[in-house]
Amino acid sequence: MKIDKIIKQKRKERGLTQEQLATSLNITAPAVNKWENGHAYPDITLLSSLARALKIDLNTLLSFKEDLSETEVYNLVAQLSEIFIKQDFASGYEKAQEALREHSSNELLVLHCAIMLHGIALSMYQEENTKELQTEIKKMLERVLTSESQEIKTQAVNTLILILINEEGFDEAEKLLKTLPDAGDNNKLVMLINLYMKKKDYKQALKTCESYILAKVGQIMPVLLNLEEIAIKEKRFEDAQEIAMRVKDVSTALELGKYYENAPLFCYGVAVKDKEQTLSALRAMKEGMRTWFDFEKTVLYKHLPAQDFRTEEDSVVMLDMLLRTLVQENDLDFIKGEKEYQELF
Repeated sequence: MKIDKIIKQKRKERGLTQEQLATSLNITAPAVNKWENGHAYPDITLLSSLARALKIDLNTLLSFKEDLSETEVYNLVAQLSEIFIKQDFASGYEKAQEALREHSSNELLVLHCAIMLHGIALSMYQEENTKELQTEIKKMLERVLTSESQEIKTQAVNTLILILINEEGFDEAEKLLKTLPDAGDNNKLVMLINLYMKKKDYKQALKTCESYILAKVGQIMPVLLNLEEIAIKEKRFEDAQEIAMRVKDVSTALELGKYYENAPLFCYGVAVKDKEQTLSALRAMKEGMRTWFDFEKTVLYKHLPAQDFRTEEDSVVMLDMLLRTLVQENDLDFIKGEKEYQELF
């Protein structure tokens, strides 16, 4: 890390403004600003005073110690964990503090030392798991909340949330949860559900659980239909039929309604030009359109608002739109002359 970033980071860790640091060094605030922006460097006569003001040594200020690589961080954390396991808490803690002093600007090391201390204190050394230790761990995690690495920031937030939930700091935990991005594998909803359960807000926990299931279903169902489509394009019709039956079973178990239960059977019927299979599936799909996610009649989604299309006209329009996403219009030529098809539409 360059000296400009070290000055800025250490100043903030000390809770100093640029003006306060400048005053302690008997210089102007614009001079500090130039240092932190990399537009100028501190005079050599100020280095010792600057290091003292920032509570660091000259080696750290001037970055004489080369920063650790990611692999070196993980190896060092593994060595520290081994000390905790094979020796005692005091020995492991002392070595961890020594590593943090030596590489104080390494955000990945700070993060993993905090996570390690939290986990070991909870699982192995309950007598050492004091309020003071947890406060120190939280401060370490807060140091990396402004990291430019989204991964480091997200892991720090996740760990902080777990600590706050355990301490019943529910409001602060919920506020932190909202800073997490919705995308990615950060388990935001799972943590939110755990938070609501700890608060005994079971109504909100239920809604969040149900929304989570429905969101995941919306992601996996198109992929399952893609599996069937690939099998059909490769003319593996036995596999396509087996996939269709399994998707129907999954849809039934997840209470997705008759449309999703029968859509894969419809695609299979169209592929093999089976009139009876295709028309039977179409009848069921149209009926499913008329009770599209009638949530209050389900077990898994009963706390979500219903989204129904109850009229005949609505169901026909919705079915027509969805069929166009499943098959090409000319794929249905083999049943368009059938009376039942004409009645359905």
